[in-house]
Amino acid sequence: MLISSFSPLLLFLLNTILLEVSPQAASESQPLFVRPTDPQSLRGELFNLIVSSKSSIYSAPALDNLAEQETWSNKQRRLVQAARARGELNSLTTSKTLHYTKAFSPSSPTAPSSSPTAPSSLLQNQPIFLIPGLASTQLESFSNPCPSISLLSTIWLSIESVLKIFSSQNSLASKCWLSCLRLSFPSESDNPGCTSRPVRGLAGVMYLSPPSLSSNLVLGGSNTLYASLIHFLVLELLYGPNTLVELGYDWRLSPKRMQLRDNEFTRWKQSLEAARETSNRPGVVIAHSLGNLVFRSFVQWLEHEFEKEFVKSLAATEGGVLEDLSNTFFYYAGYETYESSAEVTEAMIAEAKVLAGKRLEEWLAKHVGTYVALSAPLLGAVNPLRAVLSGESMGLPIPEREARDLERTFGSTNTAISLSTKEAAGWEERGGRKGLADKEVDWKSHGKSLDSLRKLIEKRIDWDTNFPMFTVTSVDAEKKTTGAFYTAKEANATVLDSFGPQDAMSGEIFTRFAGRFNEPGDPLLAKREQLDNAMYHDSFSDIISTTWERPGIKHVIVAYGTDIPTEVGYTYPKEKEKEGQADAPWVKEVIWEEEGGAVVVEDVDEVGGFFGAGKKKIRRRLDIGEEERMLRSGDGTIPYLSLAWAHTWLLDFERGGESGV
Repeated sequence: MLISSFSPLLLFLLNTILLEVSPQAASESQPLFVRPTDPQSLRGELFNLIVSSKSSIYSAPALDNLAEQETWSNKQRRLVQAARARGELNSLTTSKTLHYTKAFSPSSPTAPSSSPTAPSSLLQNQPIFLIPGLASTQLESFSNPCPSISLLSTIWLSIESVLKIFSSQNSLASKCWLSCLRLSFPSESDNPGCTSRPVRGLAGVMYLSPPSLSSNLVLGGSNTLYASLIHFLVLELLYGPNTLVELGYDWRLSPKRMQLRDNEFTRWKQSLEAARETSNRPGVVIAHSLGNLVFRSFVQWLEHEFEKEFVKSLAATEGGVLEDLSNTFFYYAGYETYESSAEVTEAMIAEAKVLAGKRLEEWLAKHVGTYVALSAPLLGAVNPLRAVLSGESMGLPIPEREARDLERTFGSTNTAISLSTKEAAGWEERGGRKGLADKEVDWKSHGKSLDSLRKLIEKRIDWDTNFPMFTVTSVDAEKKTTGAFYTAKEANATVLDSFGPQDAMSGEIFTRFAGRFNEPGDPLLAKREQLDNAMYHDSFSDIISTTWERPGIKHVIVAYGTDIPTEVGYTYPKEKEKEGQADAPWVKEVIWEEEGGAVVVEDVDEVGGFFGAGKKKIRRRLDIGEEERMLRSGDGTIPYLSLAWAHTWLLDFERGGESGV
């Protein structure tokens, strides 16, 4: 799960790019986005997107090999150089302004297409904020727990240190390193044996592992996080520390713990406000993978902060005094509300919510002009649940069972839980196939251009439309002879239980798995407790109780890769002879979505070894109807269903909104 998340879209936009900017302009011009295939072309084109005033949906063709990618990249460099020579794409001026006058159309990649000239000051002093994805902020030790780890040692990730620790066969050193990654469970507080914190500043989000011969050999190009983009902004666009800001975070924590322990969202708010004060311009927020969900959490936290301020102000106006506003909260059905009292009336609460919504809209308009969502898991993913239920080695030289003990302590695995499309906010008939949006979209007029949106809304395709996300089967132990290949079907399997996204959202999957496997200490029940405390008994409940609507930001750019094999489901066997006995879940079958939306089942052994080594066995294709499946696969980490949810944000335009995606 984690290592695949390290392949950031800033290096390769995997196979296919979907770019959606301002539907209002879609009917007026051809797409302006040229598919970038390496860091050099991506750095420039990303900013071409930001400064472009007109664009439309465009899915670029896949480039199948590195040689083809390099040819494409060299061609784009030559075109850019030629355009600059003709004065169509000017170099930087002393005013630090990027003049963008023409772009290359995918329909004619060998010649520039006309485009209105963007204002010359469009990027002048425009702040850029970088939010990394899962496991993409470096962590360092704030203690000296053992000889192999000293104060400020890089914990996550130093390939040199990991190789040294695990190659030495020193079990104490490896246990010490793991203890520095582990959190107290289920509280998410610091492990008593070691305290780790995120590395602050741009250095913390540039590389997965500090550049070295070892990291280059092991990680290759996937070691680069935001490094290429940062180099481009600083060295070519002359950005400084006041206008290029990292918004890193401890990716192990739930949003609630980020704020409670590190005041993370308070820091983000102050950073955005300070940059606005310095530049007098709204900023550009660029988020990758899990960072998009953390950004959603930040926006929701911000609205609740405004709401609390207004409640306190209204109560004071009426003569009441609220010394501790937190005491006026109570929790019901997963939502944070205010307790009506002599000081806080229901009318105050209702008025505060309205005022907070307006304040949030004004704040975002002032501080965030553009939001770039890269590989955003808008409906979560299934792989984080696998890591909790049975473990995933993250490519590290540790058994999956040991990895599971580590990963289940992470509150962030709850943040990325799969969300059901049936829980779409504001949609009617949640359990049926028709919704409010069906009445507002003329599908015939769009043809195939909105096929994914049609399937999401009209067909209401969900994670478990064609097969359960997770299945527990009862199998004959004698079929599990050593070295024998078998599938659950061949082992006379009987389905004991199956789970969909709503079971994940509620935490019911943890309760029922715990009942099936009877593990000592009930770690999965503790995981549900962590989920309840971190997500439902807090102001962040909407993150895993409803789908994400388009954020109230003027410009939204969504980009992601497709048609890479991606995990979408799992089968867990339970031997009939061990019914009622203590056991630990382990994956026997993995369901993959592949290019074109095909679905296959793969029989696998427990994955182990160093950086992703494992065995692949029997594969068979699942027969799924054409109308009941999406027509693409995900980006290798996030399933297409989750990535494609951005299409629903286009409904803002269909409903007459002023700006779209």
